[in-house]
Amino acid sequence: MSDFVVATVCENRVEADLLKAYLESAGIEAFIQSDDAGGFLPNLSLLSGVSILVSPTDLGRAQKIIQDHSTLTED
Repeated sequence: MSDFVVATVCENRVEADLLKAYLESAGIEAFIQSDDAGGFLPNLSLLSGVSILVSPTDLGRAQKIIQDHSTLTED
């Protein structure tokens, strides 16, 4: 996966899974990277978050899709 870059970092696995699904529905290959012991210890990802990785050529489009579908709002 060294040819992939971080498109965004999510607070939890649920948000990452949703955003990954949006990316894949747009034809963008995406991967989730998390330090959570394979999902058995989700609290481990609290410190580093859950990263969504995409190809560098898809990065701009992926970030636009992520921004459009973000579950977080800024005040």
